[in-house]
Amino acid sequence: MAQLLLLPILLVMVGWSAALPDTFIPQQDEFDIQGSILINQISIHQILEEQKSFSESIKTLMQKIETLTNVVSAKTILDDRRTQDNEQQNNVTHHLLREVKDLQQKLLQRDETLTKKDETILQQQNKIQQQQETVTERDQIVHELQNKIQQQEEILQEKEELLRGKCLFEEELREVQKGKSQVGEAATAQLQDVEESYANCVSQVKNLTQHNEEITSLNSQLQVNNTLLENITQHTQQSRELMTELSDCQQNLTQIEKRSRLVRDCTDIQYKGATESGVYQIFPQSSAGGVSVLCKTQEGHMWTVFLVRQRETTQVNFTRTWHDYKTGFGDPSGEYWLGNDNLHALTSGGHRYRFRVIATNLLGEQRSAVWETFSVANEASKYRVTLGGYSSTSTLGDALTSQHTWALMDGMSFTTVDRDHDTWSDVNCAQFQHGGGWWYSKCGLITPTSPAGDTGQETLVTWYHFNPLEGLHRTGLSQLLMMIN
Repeated sequence: MAQLLLLPILLVMVGWSAALPDTFIPQQDEFDIQGSILINQISIHQILEEQKSFSESIKTLMQKIETLTNVVSAKTILDDRRTQDNEQQNNVTHHLLREVKDLQQKLLQRDETLTKKDETILQQQNKIQQQQETVTERDQIVHELQNKIQQQEEILQEKEELLRGKCLFEEELREVQKGKSQVGEAATAQLQDVEESYANCVSQVKNLTQHNEEITSLNSQLQVNNTLLENITQHTQQSRELMTELSDCQQNLTQIEKRSRLVRDCTDIQYKGATESGVYQIFPQSSAGGVSVLCKTQEGHMWTVFLVRQRETTQVNFTRTWHDYKTGFGDPSGEYWLGNDNLHALTSGGHRYRFRVIATNLLGEQRSAVWETFSVANEASKYRVTLGGYSSTSTLGDALTSQHTWALMDGMSFTTVDRDHDTWSDVNCAQFQHGGGWWYSKCGLITPTSPAGDTGQETLVTWYHFNPLEGLHRTGLSQLLMMIN
């Protein structure tokens, strides 16, 4: 750097030497001037060499700057991808927050409904209590009326006897009237006594008629009381039904509150703070009591694993019936199938799930693939699968949605050894593929549920297109994991 700074000074000195008149230069110094010129030429040559070296240094620096620019560009791309991932996570978070808000709104509405029903039930209970008191009073009245009726019946019997006596008196009166002309003053007095008796009898008959009217009124009142008692019985039954409905609502509210505190899949497990792969408990709608699953962390996300095959563990028999594949079987810490009901419950809730496969061949080489869309329909639709969007960044070949129409998985119904829903009319692919259930077309290019075999034995768990560059080539697998996120 010091030599570069001397370059302008030397150039100025040379210029001054050339510009001075000869008279100013003594003749005896001519030899010294020529030597100085030579030295200056040598210095200029060295300076040019250093400039060349400096140019090369600048070129190297420019290359480093270009490399740094590429690194910055790559970092910018990574930041963009991270921003996209953050946006996706924010979208998922917003979606979950909306779901939680909706659930809270539903809970508030349910609480208001229950409060109203509690008030209604309380009112009904008060009415029932009042009606029960009224019934008690009515029972007392009925009892008193029954006693009166009994008394009136006794009176009626007495009146009937009096009526019979009246008839006898009337006969005697007629006989007396016939013999009146023949009877003297004594007979006349006796006749007066008979007339008085007759008048008393008529008065008793009138009283009896009044008692009959009272009995009729009491009977009418008794009928009204019976009708009221029937109405009270109906209200009591309605109250019991309301109490039963309230109990059901409280149970439903308890289940809703319980689900609001539970996790549905491994993504929810991650939102609660978990970061390590392992076995966790989730609560899809198909399983109120929860189900154990393997959650696997991949690229910063936790995936819900629904199929595990590996040769090193104790082998699970995958030759199962429709019901077994419906409910699930095995152990998530080893080999297992999550269950078609659980897959439907997870993938039918409005959230779009991705599908990932991680496969390891018998040499220990691991490859993976991702499909952007995956869902499973309900049992009535034979658990029909929807699959698509094979990712171009996958290292595992596409053996599920490739150009081979006889191997397409998308749109296929589930097939087991006891239920044949594949598209091969003459063959049950589950039986043909050694008993394993799957979404077979015409048996396809993979056998994920065939016997894995122990270490050292031949494995029937295979994958065509294991290496996309090798074309249609069958590869045995030592481990296979299928998961959704």
